[in-house]
Amino acid sequence: MTDCAHISIDPHIMGGTPCIRGTRITVYAVAARIAGGDSVASILSEYPNLTSAGIEAAVAYAARVPFVEDPDGRPWRKMSQQAAE
Repeated sequence: MTDCAHISIDPHIMGGTPCIRGTRITVYAVAARIAGGDSVASILSEYPNLTSAGIEAAVAYAARVPFVEDPDGRPWRKMSQQAAE
């Protein structure tokens, strides 16, 4: 997985929801903004601590692991629990 350097899953940050590493910005929030027509440049202007590589990794991750509304259906929850052990 090439986005591992940019994506973190920590049960203590945003309840284990995948985030751009070093932030509390979820991959799904970034992917939704891109899908809604926001440009990478506009996101970077609002969040100067992000990188374009981080945004690209978030979009790729969100495409590969879609957000599921049911908390029991979130595949990263099990990964975050394993990481905490």
